[in-house]
Amino acid sequence: MKPRHSQLSNRASRSRGFTLIELLIVIAIVAILASMIFAGSSFALKKARKVEAQNLATGIAQAVEQFEVEYNRMPIPGSSRGQDWEGDSSEEICVILTGQETGGKVLNKKQIDYLDGMKQANDAAGGIDRTEEDRPVVFDPWGNFFVIHIDGNYDKKLRNPESSEDGEDELKGVRVAVLSKGEDGIAAGENEEGDDATQDNARSW
Repeated sequence: MKPRHSQLSNRASRSRGFTLIELLIVIAIVAILASMIFAGSSFALKKARKVEAQNLATGIAQAVEQFEVEYNRMPIPGSSRGQDWEGDSSEEICVILTGQETGGKVLNKKQIDYLDGMKQANDAAGGIDRTEEDRPVVFDPWGNFFVIHIDGNYDKKLRNPESSEDGEDELKGVRVAVLSKGEDGIAAGENEEGDDATQDNARSW
């Protein structure tokens, strides 16, 4: 028969051993739960940014359409009138849509701000912003310009912004197409991970 002291010591050792195993299990469970929560929050953030990008793209498209209703012409910069225009949401078109043109031929003579009400951009979200020269621009939630295609020849057809530059993929019945290329910044094809680059795109059409 073992001494009582030895039995108590063995029980205490086993108790300490079980406690350590249980602690490791708890740590593992917490780590798994934390990774699940992080993955869920990351997915929710990506989804929210895509929705925001789509809302901004739609807002730009509506601004172009409202301009066309007011002036009976599209807000196409420079000498591109009479042909489709393919550009972005940089100051070239934003100065027209906000009535802030200076010099040259003024298209928005009534100086109507068609982007009035669009949210202001910040480090965490897209929206309208100002350049160092105090010119208006619009960024998507990832800090990139939107791609904008405008039907300048009024045939109700546009080259799909998600096709290659020499691609024949057309959008029929669309007068304005605005695209955010998403987090990967790629309009079409495959991204660096080999995934479909259009999955994170946000479109106005």
